[in-house]
Amino acid sequence: MNRRIIFRGKDIHNGEWIYGDLVHVHGYVAIKKLKGYFLQPTLVHKDTVGQYIGLQDKNGDMIFEGDIIESNGNRHIIKYDDKSASFRAVLTNDKNYSCAIDQQWINDTNKIIIGNIIDTPELTI
Repeated sequence: MNRRIIFRGKDIHNGEWIYGDLVHVHGYVAIKKLKGYFLQPTLVHKDTVGQYIGLQDKNGDMIFEGDIIESNGNRHIIKYDDKSASFRAVLTNDKNYSCAIDQQWINDTNKIIIGNIIDTPELTI
């Protein structure tokens, strides 16, 4: 498998973003990141966990679930949709509208990450 499966979440101790494998430890959520030669799980706030969607914005930055992307004044929140079993872009000014996303759509519309629902929730209004 060539697909990169990466999660991120905010460290419960210092609020930093942690990137790596998602694990559940005794009712807690953790991210295992590579630290030297050892995989060390770091407890994260479970409501901050998001998955890398396998796409990059026009600057080459990895897009994660919960990111807010924008171009030409159109802002979208990246969300997972259970019905379609896929990540979709939901318009911030019309939560009833979402569209399928792929790398070509991101490139053609010059989408960039401007924030996320955790650090910059004001961008979702």
